[in-house]
Amino acid sequence: MSMVEVILKELLKESFSLVSKFNLSFIKRSKDVSGIRNTSKFLQELGVKRKIIATHAALLCFNQKTLQKRIEHLKKLGIDLGILQNKINTNVYLLGLNSKTIDIHYEKMKRAGIPLEAIKSNPLLLGRKPETVQNNYNLLRFLGIPQNKISTFPYLLSL
Repeated sequence: MSMVEVILKELLKESFSLVSKFNLSFIKRSKDVSGIRNTSKFLQELGVKRKIIATHAALLCFNQKTLQKRIEHLKKLGIDLGILQNKINTNVYLLGLNSKTIDIHYEKMKRAGIPLEAIKSNPLLLGRKPETVQNNYNLLRFLGIPQNKISTFPYLLSL
């Protein structure tokens, strides 16, 4: 067992088994054991549960400063991960995306006419291909679902 695996078992406890082989091999490239510890602590202080950290373990390769910048960038777009633990745990995936990708997806969705309220209330849309979200939006409109309903139920765009 590698040093990184030992550290992850220590940090994630019973949730270690949820770390995918892909994430584990990604993390093993990092030799910064103290950085992994610090990032784990930072994510837990944000309210991210161990189970969620395990399923998004690649985030442990980022330093606290990078993750904080990404949180601030999301806030500038009007997407606040907030202090509600379930909201943080649901949207932690966004911290793994770089700001440029988020900006590109956000702008494409805005230009496509996707209501901003829908994007802000379902920020995981930013992690999906804008073309897929656009196609879903067009299909919902074709089915006669008004824009205000799509804004009210933005999860329909991710189906």
